[in-house]
Amino acid sequence: MTTAELILFFAVMGLATFITRATTFVLLKSHKDSRLLLHFGRVLPVMILMVLVGFSVIGLLDVQGSRQALLAIAMVITSLVHLIFRQAMVSILVGTAVYVLGIQWLGW
Repeated sequence: MTTAELILFFAVMGLATFITRATTFVLLKSHKDSRLLLHFGRVLPVMILMVLVGFSVIGLLDVQGSRQALLAIAMVITSLVHLIFRQAMVSILVGTAVYVLGIQWLGW
């Protein structure tokens, strides 16, 4: 691919992503006080964390040695941060940071 094709590709993908995300806000604007949407707002962060935990546990099966230990440490720290602060985004960011720093700085 040429540089121009790559730029066009990323521009189209960015526009498609923006449109699909903006569309939901436009379509659901009149339903912002809906009980169903409020319920989703409460349960989706926990569901996302469960998916991440599932992928992490599956990831433990595929890696060897110290990388398994790093994944386990990151999962425990993510869980503890979530139990303490009850903020899904903070938990995800801290757990991801622990894992990335473990790989980059410790060479695990």
